[in-house]
Amino acid sequence: MNTELDRDGLLVLCDYNTYANQKVLDAASRLDEDQLDHDFKICRCSVRQTLQHMLEGEVYFLRLCQGEEFKEVPAPELGNVADYWGTIPEETRRFLEKQAEQDLRREVQVQFGEHGFSFPMWQMMAQVFNHSMIHRGELSIFMTELGQPLPDLDILIHFVKESGQPWPFEEEGA
Repeated sequence: MNTELDRDGLLVLCDYNTYANQKVLDAASRLDEDQLDHDFKICRCSVRQTLQHMLEGEVYFLRLCQGEEFKEVPAPELGNVADYWGTIPEETRRFLEKQAEQDLRREVQVQFGEHGFSFPMWQMMAQVFNHSMIHRGELSIFMTELGQPLPDLDILIHFVKESGQPWPFEEEGA
C-alpha cells in the first residue's frame, strides 16, 4: 500500500509544528544562560544545541525542497530564544500552500555523508515536522530536569484550541 500525505495533511502538520515549537521556545526563553547550556551528556547535549539542531533541520529540508542552498543557522541567544525560528514557520507554510499535489511527488535529492538518497517532496516535508517532534521530546526531559517543564504538547490539544473549544486542563503559564 502506497499512501501519501497530501498538501492539506502537510499543512495540518505544519501548523501543529509551529504551535508546538512556539510553546517550547516560550518555555526555553525563561531559562538563563547556564540552563540553556547545561550539558545533559546525551543527544545534542544542551537546550541551546537542541534548539539549534531543530531549526537547522527545518531549514535544511525546506531548502532542499525549494531547490536552494542551505546556510548554517546561528545558535540562539538568550535575548531572542522565543523568536528564534523567525520567519521559517510562515515561509514553510507559504511554500506548502503553493505546491500542487504533483509537486509533492517531485523527487528531492539528499546527501547524508557519502550516501545519496531520493525522496518525494512530501516525505521530505514530513521529515521536517517529525524531526522537530523527536527533539521536542528530548527538550521535554531537559526542561523538566531544569525545573521548567514544557506544557502538554499533544496534537489533540492543538486541534481543540484551533476549533475554538476551550481546553479545560490548561496548565499555568502554558
